[in-house]
Parts: sequence; structure tokens; C-alpha cells
Amino acid sequence: MTISESVRPSGTVLRLDGNFTYDSRREFKASVEKARQAGCRNLVVDLGRVNFVDSAALGLLVLTSHQFQQEQRTFSLMRPAEKVAKLLAIANINRIIPVYENEQAAHAA
Repeated sequence: MTISESVRPSGTVLRLDGNFTYDSRREFKASVEKARQAGCRNLVVDLGRVNFVDSAALGLLVLTSHQFQQEQRTFSLMRPAEKVAKLLAIANINRIIPVYENEQAAHAA
């Protein structure tokens, strides 16, 4: 998986590309920590190019969401591909972490 970062006035977007699995946890954590250290108050994870998410990655998303909530920051997901959206719904992740269709909606919330 590759991660690219876009910093906007309204927050930071991490764009993930590939399979989000246990093997990519260190890279994801490092990207999140970089955003936190830079003072990011609103982090959006773009899942539009993610083909697969395993249970470890789902857990990492939930842990990251809780961490951001404790720090009074916002964390959300955006544009999950159909297969990933189904996994998020089955695991009830979409009830824990807000999921938006586009970047404007994610930052506006």
C-alpha cells in the first residue's frame, strides 16, 4: 500500500492506494503521527483506491478514531470502494467513524 498526503487549510487527507492490511500498519501509523505532529485537527482517510481491508486495518482505523476523539480532533473516512464499504458496514465501522462521499463533505463536518 502507498500513502500520499494532502494538507489543506481545513485538514489533512491521507490517500491510501492498494491493500490496507496488517503489513501496512507501520506506514499508516507513521503517516497519522506525522499529521498529528503537524497540528492536524481534521484528518480524512481516502479509501477510494483501497481494494481490500483486513481486520487488523479495521482495528487500526477504530483505534486512530478513538485517539483523535480523545485529543478533540476529528477523524473520518472518505469514498470507500464498494467492496471496502461493505466490509465497513459489516464490521459496523461506519457507525463508529463517519464516512463521507467526498472531501468537501468530510471537511465541512
